[in-house]
Parts: sequence; C-alpha cells; structure tokens
Amino acid sequence: MPHDPDLSVPSTPLGTSARKAFLDVWRRLSPALVLILVVGGLFQPLLGLGVLALMAVALVLNARKRRSFCAGICPNGNLLALGLRPFSRGKPFPRQMASPEMRRMFCGFMMICLFAFLARGGQGAAGLGQVFSWIYLIAVGGGLALGLYYKPRAWCTICPMGTLQDSISMITSSPLDAPRRGKREDGGR
Repeated sequence: MPHDPDLSVPSTPLGTSARKAFLDVWRRLSPALVLILVVGGLFQPLLGLGVLALMAVALVLNARKRRSFCAGICPNGNLLALGLRPFSRGKPFPRQMASPEMRRMFCGFMMICLFAFLARGGQGAAGLGQVFSWIYLIAVGGGLALGLYYKPRAWCTICPMGTLQDSISMITSSPLDAPRRGKREDGGR
C-alpha cells in the first residue's frame, strides 16, 4: 500500500477507511437505537416503524451480500455483543436448536405472532408501529436471555430475520453462486 508522507497512516482505497470508521461508530451507537426503539416504542408507538425500516434495510443488504446486515449493522446483534460479553456464560448454543428446520419453525412462529398482532391492533401507522415495537421487545428479551445463558450472540443463531434472509438467498441464488466447501469466497486471501 502506498504511503503518503503527509499522513501518519498508509493511504487506502477511497471509501474503505470511511466505511470502516462508520461501522465502528455504528457498532458503538446502535445499542442506543435498540433502547430507543424498544423503550420509546412502548410510549411512542410510531417509533416502532423504525423496526420495519431495519427489516427493510436487512432485506435490501441481503440482496447485495448474504447476511451482510447481520455481520455488523444489526443493532440487536451489536447490543448483545457489546453488552453481554462480561456476563455471558459462554456456553455453545445447542446444535439441534440451530438446525435449519428448527430455525424455520421459529421464524414461522414469529411470523404468526406478527400477523396475529397486526390483526388485533395494527390499524393505522401508530397501531403498526406498536405491533413492531412489541415484536422487537420480544426479540430483544429473547436475545438477552439466550445471550446470558449461552454465548452473547446466541440469538443470532435463531434470529427470524436472519432465517428469512437465508431463506430468500436460497430461493434467489443459483447453485453456481454458492462458494465451494472448504474454499473462501475471497479466494483464500
């Protein structure tokens, strides 16, 4: 990498360092977004629409690269990773609970809950926001419980949004898009 004598750090391709700096700041601040959406959404239901926006961002980013939202942008995952590390028991998540079938069943259950909540009280923007606030409260609560008992990001293993992203990727990608077993996507570099 060429070195610019006017700077104390080596120069990098345009945007790479800015992107990395943004993600670093985002990882530190996104837990505050979780608290705003969960706690604020209980008192100001329109804040729950932010959860719907996060879901849309996850699906859009997933179209570009599988699970890229989960890797560093998901505020719930960042909260769990930063907040639970000192308190987590660090136990591995049970393999049978992380099977694709169990993950899809859990995702289906959460979708049924979502549609039931929408049918009961999702009228208007405030009603829709309130439904998403409650769904997010359930997800954050589940994530905290699993993160304390298992590893901090145990919730990420069964996260319905991650499962939905995986399911969409399986449907939309061709077998030629998948990396071969034992080979890294970046060619081992």
